[in-house]
Amino acid sequence: MSGSACEKAWLDVPLRWLPFLLMILAVVMTVAPLPAAEMSVLLNSDDDTATGCTVVTVDGDFDGVESVLITVVDDVTDEVTAVTLSDCVGGVLAPPTVVMGLPLPWPVGVGLGEAGSDVVETALPLGAPLIGTTLRMGFVSDNLM
Repeated sequence: MSGSACEKAWLDVPLRWLPFLLMILAVVMTVAPLPAAEMSVLLNSDDDTATGCTVVTVDGDFDGVESVLITVVDDVTDEVTAVTLSDCVGGVLAPPTVVMGLPLPWPVGVGLGEAGSDVVETALPLGAPLIGTTLRMGFVSDNLM
């Protein structure tokens, strides 16, 4: 993933916290005021960096990715317009598929984040297959313009 601006954070959390993170935080990601943007959550669902795919970021490789949750924001409407999931198959990320059942679009919290940054929420269905008891996550945001 590449772009003119990129922010990344890595997080190891017990899997039992996932519903809490997705509902309360709604995987809240703050970014500088957006042109068009894409936010990705890198999911290492077995907490093993030797399995899955490697995703290259501007701050280094994130190994062991089983899936990437991608959230797209429209810069004109300031709304989340798409959420997709790309699974690692044979060491390669497959083309993304639409995450079904989400009430698209929903608004971006423009200026509601830290220091006036925007807040973007995303979601992953609770029925998504997760392997282990610890979920390792990386967060990447790319401005597309």
